[in-house]
This record gives sequence, C-alpha cells and structure tokens, in this order.
Amino acid sequence: MPDRWRSPVPDDWPRLVDAHCHPVLTGDLTDEAFAGLMGAGQALESMSTVALRRWCAPVLDLDAHAALDAYLARRRELGAAEVNRRLLSRAGVGDLVLDEPEGTDLEATLTAADARGHRVVRLEDLAAGLLAQVDPPALADAVRSELSRTDAVAAVTLAGVRSPSVGGAANGPMLGARPLADSSLGDLVGTTEPEERADDPRWHTWLAFAALEAGLPLQVPLGHVLAPGRPIFGDPLALRPFLEATESLGAPVILINSYPHHEIAAVLARSYAHVHLDIGRVMRAGGDLSARVVAEVLLAAPFGRLVYSSDGYGLAEHHYLAAVLFRRGLGTVLHDLVVRDEIDRATSDRLTRAVSRDNAVRAFGLGETD
Repeated sequence: MPDRWRSPVPDDWPRLVDAHCHPVLTGDLTDEAFAGLMGAGQALESMSTVALRRWCAPVLDLDAHAALDAYLARRRELGAAEVNRRLLSRAGVGDLVLDEPEGTDLEATLTAADARGHRVVRLEDLAAGLLAQVDPPALADAVRSELSRTDAVAAVTLAGVRSPSVGGAANGPMLGARPLADSSLGDLVGTTEPEERADDPRWHTWLAFAALEAGLPLQVPLGHVLAPGRPIFGDPLALRPFLEATESLGAPVILINSYPHHEIAAVLARSYAHVHLDIGRVMRAGGDLSARVVAEVLLAAPFGRLVYSSDGYGLAEHHYLAAVLFRRGLGTVLHDLVVRDEIDRATSDRLTRAVSRDNAVRAFGLGETD
C-alpha cells in the first residue's frame, strides 16, 4: 500500500459524503452501553474492536493497538464531547445525510464534524404525523402534499421496512410492484393498527411510490439490527418487481446496508439505471479485511452507482472507523489494479472521487462545495 494511504485521511482524498448515517450521542456512556453500540456484544475479540484499537486509540492520545480497557478508560477521562470532536473532525467527511432517531443530537454532530448536514425523512413517521391531523381517506393527498414541499431533504427512507422471514430466510417481498389505490390505502389505514401496518408490504409500497413519484431519492435498508443486537437481512432479489416498476420514474433508489448480500445488490445496480448501493457499515465492522467487499462490489456494480456510507449510530467511532477503513479498502483495491496495469492512474483517481463524493452529490442533489 502506498505511503499516502497509511494516513487515516490522505491529503489528496476528497471529503466524503456519508450517504446514510445517524447523529452521535452526546452523553457519557457506560462500558456496557459502548460495547452494545459497537456491536461487539459478547464478541469483544472481533475485527471491529481490532480496528477500534488500531485507528481510534491514537486519536485519543493512546498507542495504536492499546488495550480495550485502556481505551475505555481514556474515553471516560476525555468525556463524550471531546471524543466526538476529535473523531468526527478527523474523519474527513464533508457532508452527512442524517437519519435522526430520538435521543441523538444532529446539530452537535454537524458542529463536531465541521460538515454540512442533510436531513432524511422517515416516511412512516411522516405518514403517522399526518394521520393524527387528517382522516384516513385524506391521508394519500396529505402525504403527497407534504412530500412535494420537502425540497430541503436529501432523501427519504423506509426505516421500518422488514422482509417477512421464516428461520431467518426471506419469505416474501419487502416492497411490491404496484401501490394501493388511494381509496384502498384509506381502507388499510382505517382498519389496521400501526403495529399491523409496520409488517404490511402494501403500506411501505405505497409510501415508496409516493416518494419516488415526488422525485425524492429513496433509501431502502436491507439490513437492520434488532434490540438485542441481532441482525436481520432482507434479500435484495425480493426487490426486483419493485425496481422493475419504478425504474421509469427516474428517482434514485439507494440500497443501504446490503452486506452480506452486497454482490446481489451490485448486480441490481447494474441491471436497473436508478439503483445505487452503499459501501459502509461492513467497513467499520470488518476492519482491513473488508477491502475484499469493496472488490466484490466493484466486480459487478457500475462505478457511477456506488456511494460511501458509515451507518454510524450513536458513536463517533462508527463515523471515524468507517471513513478510515473505506479509504484504505478502496485505495488498496485501486492500487492493486494500477500496479497490474488493469486501470490507469487517472481512472483510479476519477473512480475514487466518484465513489467518495460525486455519486452521492448527484444522487441526492446536494450541490457542490468541495
């Protein structure tokens, strides 16, 4: 690996656009809460903690590979505000596309990162808020009206979409090929409880079509972490009918958190002109070993359809690690291709900027300042 990639943030690397993330928590955390947010759980000897000790420890004035206990003690000593400032300001991220759950602090995150923020609207929350103001038959028009005025938002997301599963395997479509008629949507809302709608693909399908018809980029999560920290995954192939039906609408669909189905998601991006996918969460979880995921995605996906994301949530370490390891992973893959004369340096540099920044700027309509 060239010396310029040994730095966490090479001087000549463009500032990243983080295409999907969440704000950090501003309060001090117990060690148990920190471990839970890191996703370590009982597996403290994992690549995520190896990466934490290697890359985050020096930012907190510790030696690289410092023991985890020493890292946690230093984190407590500095306090959450200083840890957030150090890690976020050194991540090399210029824009954050932020999904803002309760309990997080968007403004504190942007200040610490010295980055532009772009809010994401959760479609389910938007619809729920409107349903408190209008009767079910009027919901469709109310949602469309609200979406037509949401010109400041970078994207919308179906945060609650789930793939029905049996034994952990996908057993049905997350989104369908045809939305309900407005009258049928009113009937659905009027005869079901929110908990029932949360598991109903018809509900999510209607919201997704409404967003895309309004010209808004749509984020579709393929991976989630349940309360105990146990992940569930959606099968990207189940989205094919939906993607077929929405391609002509032209608005981008961004498949987020596609690992371990990233290769299938990459093929979908190659097959449908409006489909994008992110490279992110797996980077912070897999350390340098996740460079192979970058290679596997590049194998199939069009270069213009890849975006970076951290899926950082709560911890500044998420944001920092994902950014550092993304640059190292992409840099390693492209350097190897240049050395083998598979691509020239100019193409490598153009691809680096595209995946790091330009693709997301275009997909989300962010405008350019970098």
